[in-house]
Amino acid sequence: MRKFWTKEETLWSFALYGTAVGAGTLFLPIQLGSAGAIVLLLTALIAYPLTYWPHRALCQFILSAKTSGSGGITSAVTHYYGKTIGNLITGLYFVAFFVVILIYAVAITNSLIEQLAKHGRLRPQSECWLASASLRR
Repeated sequence: MRKFWTKEETLWSFALYGTAVGAGTLFLPIQLGSAGAIVLLLTALIAYPLTYWPHRALCQFILSAKTSGSGGITSAVTHYYGKTIGNLITGLYFVAFFVVILIYAVAITNSLIEQLAKHGRLRPQSECWLASASLRR
């Protein structure tokens, strides 16, 4: 008989929560932390199911497709919806992530520049070099 919840499922839930919310902490306002621990805890309790269940459903969707192990979401979408719709959904998926990556790249660069300038470790002319170095990673 299978256990209801295993260690692997716990690790997966933490990993998925970290990927969903971890990048979002870049945009977490400082006021939320200064509002107190209760507000931060309530926000985390609300955010967990809002990130866990969609990530779980996406993982189940990908793993339930009869494709090769390295196919990922593109193979799963093509398997279920056909080549034409699969290519359309894959294109939309790419556009969605591309926009998010651009937003995060700008935000990370600006946050890093702001922190280094605030602590006096950055000259104004070196911002361009820092921006290009942080975007290359």
